[in-house]
Amino acid sequence: MQHRKLPDDRLKPIFSKDLEEFRVPRCLQRFLRDVWRWKYLDNYKIIWFDWFEQNPKSKIDFTSDGKKEFYLDGKFSFEKFLR
Repeated sequence: MQHRKLPDDRLKPIFSKDLEEFRVPRCLQRFLRDVWRWKYLDNYKIIWFDWFEQNPKSKIDFTSDGKKEFYLDGKFSFEKFLR
């Protein structure tokens, strides 16, 4: 997964609902941000690099309504993770 391969391991802040600050590795901050995007943005598209490598000539309609995630079977997916 892209987040665990980030070379930036500096601690970054995230905040609770009560605005309490927690310092976490940058990869965790980015992961939580992506989870939030998947949950709350209605027209969000995720195209995983390994899917794109196997489907390089595929056309993806970014104007279509609704969430869509392009991932390989047996690999990580936000859609499966958040069920």
